[in-house]
Amino acid sequence: MKKIVDEIKACTKCELCKTATNKVIGRGSFSPKILFVGEAPGAEEDMQGKPFVGRSGMLLENWIEILGLTVNDYAITNVLKCRPPENRDPAPEEIRACLPFLKQQIKLLSPEVIVPLGKFAMQTILNDYEKTISEAVAQSFEVEGVKVFPLFHPAYYLRQGKTGENAELKKLKGFLLDGKEQLEEFIINIQTCDNLSTDEMFSPILSAVHHFCKLSNTTFKDLDQKELC
Repeated sequence: MKKIVDEIKACTKCELCKTATNKVIGRGSFSPKILFVGEAPGAEEDMQGKPFVGRSGMLLENWIEILGLTVNDYAITNVLKCRPPENRDPAPEEIRACLPFLKQQIKLLSPEVIVPLGKFAMQTILNDYEKTISEAVAQSFEVEGVKVFPLFHPAYYLRQGKTGENAELKKLKGFLLDGKEQLEEFIINIQTCDNLSTDEMFSPILSAVHHFCKLSNTTFKDLDQKELC
C-alpha cells in the first residue's frame, strides 16, 4: 500500500495536482469487508487529506453505524484523489488518470462488497458510462468477482434534508445480512436436531456450510472461518 500512496502523492497525470492542497487517498481498514467509493474530494477533504470528513462524511458515518460496521469492517476512498475546482464534476480525462490507482487499491484491499456513492463512482466501478445512478441504485452487480451495490451520494440526501436511514440503505443492510442469515439458519437447524451425537455433528455442519456456499455463490476458501465458527 505504501507504494500506491507514494505514487499518488507524486502523481502529475492531470491538471488537478496543481490546485490540490492535499492528495486524498483513503482511510479505514486495510482488509475491509466493504469499500465505499465516492467521486472526488470536497473542500474539507482537500484541507485534511482524508475522504468524507465534511457534511457528507458525517452522514456516511451515520450510515456505517446503522449498518453495524466496526472500524475493521470498512474503508473509504474516492475515484479522484484531487479536488476538482469549485467541486465541479470529474472530467473523463481525470477519471482515466486516477483509475489505475483505484484499481490497485481495490486489488490490495480485496473487499467483499464495493459500495459506489453517486453517479461517477458507480459508472467508474461498473465501467458503464451510459448507466444512470437511478437505474443502478440499490441493485446488486458483480465486477471481477466482487459484489457491487451502488447508492446515491450522501450529498443527495443532505439536499433533501434526509439525515437518517433511507430505503436504499435498508436494501444494502438486507443485502449484507442475507448470507449471514442463511448460515445462521443452517447452523440453528443442525444444533436443534434431536438425536445428533457429538461425533455426528462434524459431517452435517460441513454439509450445511457446503449448501450455504452454493446458495450464496461463495467458495469455501473465501469464507471467514473464524466468524463461521
